[in-house]
Amino acid sequence: MHPIVLVQNEATADDRFDYRADATGERYHFTNHYKNKVIPGTGFIYYRGARRADGSRDTPEYFGFGTIGNVYLDPDTDESRPKSHWRWYCEIAEYLAFEAPVPFMIGGRYFEDIPQNQWSVAVRTISEDTFRAILAHAGVLDYFENASGQQELLAAQPVLASGPSLLKVAHGQAKRLPARSFAGSSKRSKIISEAGEQAVMTWLAGQLPKDQLKTLKWVGSGGNNPGWDIQYKSAGQRHVIEVKSSAAHEMTSVRLTIDEWQAAQRLGDQYSIYLVTRALSKTPQIEIIRNPAAAIAAGQLDINPSGYRIFRNTEEEE
Repeated sequence: MHPIVLVQNEATADDRFDYRADATGERYHFTNHYKNKVIPGTGFIYYRGARRADGSRDTPEYFGFGTIGNVYLDPDTDESRPKSHWRWYCEIAEYLAFEAPVPFMIGGRYFEDIPQNQWSVAVRTISEDTFRAILAHAGVLDYFENASGQQELLAAQPVLASGPSLLKVAHGQAKRLPARSFAGSSKRSKIISEAGEQAVMTWLAGQLPKDQLKTLKWVGSGGNNPGWDIQYKSAGQRHVIEVKSSAAHEMTSVRLTIDEWQAAQRLGDQYSIYLVTRALSKTPQIEIIRNPAAAIAAGQLDINPSGYRIFRNTEEEE
């Protein structure tokens, strides 16, 4: 299974691709033509061409990498039409944005040795050597290979985010897409999650008064999650925190398990969600959503149930 390049341009020459509803680090929208290349578990690198959103032109570049998650049919696809008209989504798992984009050509040599008319192809197969070469120039090859450098995360200086929310406003199509869990979760996704939780622990250690700091516990560090990851006490009352982490600069949604959602409803003001973006950087960004159940009830947040479990409740007749 060869790695692939996903093209995500800021702007295009015409409106042929206006239907696309990509979200960097979250999902990718593509036509049926690429269905046999976009396979769960495949490594990918993001690429954008020269056209920029402000109308200017700049050097084409690679800007992040990750793993293809679940692939599913676009809910708006008319299945009565020929398959050539079908469109698909794939979830993006384990996304990591490059600290600095990698130019498509260095020292007069292209990373991809392809004909000129292939640069606009939305999904391209690349060799393992090309994949590794781009990651090496981005400074993330070591992380990709063995997730080393995890200890460096302890030196991160998390900050409370200012400006726009880390959770993007969802519109129309984005709200209707199912939130799926990718079964191919790996060591890298676990590291992103733990890095976010570590960032919150580090930030709290610098914020809480001594009496509260003594009660601070990372309850989810051993895989034991009662519906939250971190807790502490203030004036004898327990406050709990569920951490949602991403290596990207923002999120379009977060997933809650049934235990997490029930805990949020039950604990009210004592329950908070801490969003952590750029979790693998030296300056993770943190945003706090206090009492998410109340925020949903007030219409500030929206929630979309996305899964069901089926059980048999009667014996089969012989």
